Amino acid sequence: MKDYISSMSAKGTGMSKPMVSVRISESLSGKIDTLSALTQRPRSEVLSGALEEFVDEKVRLYQEIDAAVKEADESGEWISHEKMSEWMLSWGSDNELPPPEPGIFTKTK
Repeated sequence: MKDYISSMSAKGTGMSKPMVSVRISESLSGKIDTLSALTQRPRSEVLSGALEEFVDEKVRLYQEIDAAVKEADESGEWISHEKMSEWMLSWGSDNELPPPEPGIFTKTK
């Protein structure tokens, strides 16, 4: 059976934060309970903190991606997926490659 995190209005309780509902696996529910016990923090606080960290990181990531795409669009200089993949796959190896140079130009100079 899936665990539920309830979504209810806290009107009139002095709680002004919105609540959400999500289905999670029993395995994840157990991990949340374990973390709650280890940190001696309520389950809701553990979940709220984890969601905030996750969403903040995703927002930051997508903002950086958006900025990089805008920069490449403006300059017209792109690095191919193949060159980027080859470079990234070399990280940590004995034959680590230098960062690739742009090889796709969508604007003429």
